[in-house]
Amino acid sequence: VVEGRYNLGFLNLRGLGVELNTGQGVQLLEECAQDGMVQAALALHEQYSSGLYVPADPEAAARWLLRAAEMGSGGATLALADALDRRDAAAPPAEYVVALIERSAAQGDAAAQARLALWQLEGRHVARDARQAMLGFERAARGGNAFAQARLGDVLATGEGVEVDRVAAEIWYERAALQGHAGATLALTNMRMAAGADATQLAA
Repeated sequence: VVEGRYNLGFLNLRGLGVELNTGQGVQLLEECAQDGMVQAALALHEQYSSGLYVPADPEAAARWLLRAAEMGSGGATLALADALDRRDAAAPPAEYVVALIERSAAQGDAAAQARLALWQLEGRHVARDARQAMLGFERAARGGNAFAQARLGDVLATGEGVEVDRVAAEIWYERAALQGHAGATLALTNMRMAAGADATQLAA
């Protein structure tokens, strides 16, 4: 039933098969969001952000993005974290965004785990805690997050708070590079070139 109302809402917004009625379309999407449909909250955020079918309204867009995050959208939560990092005036209070990120991280969202770990490493929005940051990066890396995989590669390659382990570093760099992470690709190339040069010198 909710999905049917969601689809009907977009038909009203676009005037497809029914008379164009943006007010009715928005109302239907709002009802779906109120009934717990995260997709509807995200759709309302997008509509008010883009102004595609309704007049652009930054305040409404921010309100629906926050609602989507509160409803459990990992993407919306990260978007709020991005806004906080940009010092966007429309971003919610830091402690509230941190709580949302911590919830997503605890639920196994690798991107949220990586963002929280970065904040812990830098002491941004939270107390600096290098040990927890490394644990967070490792969880996120094992969950497939390319940024965290590359960051672990950096740590292991340089011995940042841990023993240098170039074999493990190469493994994490390779995993991140396979996902298109440019920094990891460059680091992996440099590491292998250096290893090749060392092997040549030993052979000589």
